[in-house]
Amino acid sequence: MIISFEGIECAGKGVQIKRTAAYLRDFGLDSVIMREPGGTLYGEAIRKLLKNPGETVSAINQAFTNHTDYPGQTAPAENQDFSRTMACELFLFLASRAEFMDKAVKPALAAGKIVLCDRLGDSPVAYQGGGHANGDPAIAKFIADANRFALQGDSPDLTLFIDIPISTMQERLAKEHPDKLAYFERMYGEEFFKRARSMYKQIARQEPERVKVIDGTGTKEEVFERLKPHLIALIGKN
Repeated sequence: MIISFEGIECAGKGVQIKRTAAYLRDFGLDSVIMREPGGTLYGEAIRKLLKNPGETVSAINQAFTNHTDYPGQTAPAENQDFSRTMACELFLFLASRAEFMDKAVKPALAAGKIVLCDRLGDSPVAYQGGGHANGDPAIAKFIADANRFALQGDSPDLTLFIDIPISTMQERLAKEHPDKLAYFERMYGEEFFKRARSMYKQIARQEPERVKVIDGTGTKEEVFERLKPHLIALIGKN
């Protein structure tokens, strides 16, 4: 069984995943917390490249300074342009996801564990298809097809879309430590996140049985109480 947690930046997914794990444990259900992109050797490297490209590229170049196969490797200039195309970003996510499913998710499922995943499947449709491509149907279809290939036949049994207004996201971002402000928060503006949020809502309308929209405002306890009925319905406990 796979339960995924989705949302725009600062939706508070991490806290709710931990609460869910504790809740399931109370019923004797064994779960494992994962995050995507990441979760594997290659996935974690791709995660760093996606979220912190400047630091990652600099570290890679530094590591290969004297390598004969990479002559002339130097750290990027301070004003280096680290922007990337939507396609580049998408394929990096898909590469990480393919490894993640094969090396992390499938073994956990085979061991009888419930996988609690911070993002899985819907984020590229929302971020690249909605945020970047503004919901272009042809691009959205391509992303959905490519994503199914990367998921390798598995998909979340339940997706909890923790929804917050853009203004709430901005308020929470302002309180974050600078280290938490990754490429997405620095490079993409308000309209990008509005489009991503809108696409998440569209996915929820298209797949209401799987995707549940949870009001992410209020206290952490209030948010968990809103998502708990969906957990109960899935695992059949009361």
